[in-house]
Amino acid sequence: MRPVYDTTSPSTVSAPVQLFSGDSGANLFSITVKARASNAVNMYFGFDSGVASTNGYELQPNESITLTAAEVRTLKSATIRAKSLWATAASTTAFIDWLMLLED
Repeated sequence: MRPVYDTTSPSTVSAPVQLFSGDSGANLFSITVKARASNAVNMYFGFDSGVASTNGYELQPNESITLTAAEVRTLKSATIRAKSLWATAASTTAFIDWLMLLED
């Protein structure tokens, strides 16, 4: 396992942004995402570039979620690659902090 972490913010309002584009073949073991407490809007997290307020996991300011690979497979019926994680918000000043554990 190896950790990868960063902070992501949409560069365009309501346009999904990929959380991690490096090592595109790496399988996800787990992920924790947290919306910053200073966000003025909710963030939305999902498993493809179509994530939106209507289909993503809603994260209110200061809220977080952790998902294991087994939980993701139950939701998506597939192994999730690190490059498949996206977020969006109705503001370019909203931030999401994330930590992924990747399988080597």
